[in-house]
Amino acid sequence: MKLKLKEDPREWRKFALAAAAGSAGVLALLWKRHAVDTGNIRILAGAVALTVLIGLIWPRVVRPVYRAAMTGSFYGGQIVGRVLLSVLFLLVLTPLALLLRVLGKDLLRLKRDPRAQTYWREAKWSDDFDRQF
Repeated sequence: MKLKLKEDPREWRKFALAAAAGSAGVLALLWKRHAVDTGNIRILAGAVALTVLIGLIWPRVVRPVYRAAMTGSFYGGQIVGRVLLSVLFLLVLTPLALLLRVLGKDLLRLKRDPRAQTYWREAKWSDDFDRQF
């Protein structure tokens, strides 16, 4: 998969608004938990408001931050996705497959039966066509 950045001022504005909304959410959480005093919250809220104004008026200023954030999040997502899939395979699917193999289960019916005349199986027949799935 390849990174595709949208080089459009509308996207930069949306990014600035989303970043400001996320920052405002974090500030509200910090204020609610009394982790930061009121004076510092006002200063930080002013910085968030300034970021929104700059992003809306001059979106080109936000472009380098947008590019860095999108590039970092894309590659971070690629790494996290591969790690999670590896963990899923190693900790869930591999032990399950080994257990089924030890128990002699063939869920997909892939083993050939030399005594079988045919491998044809009749379809399940139902008169209920209202609920086909």
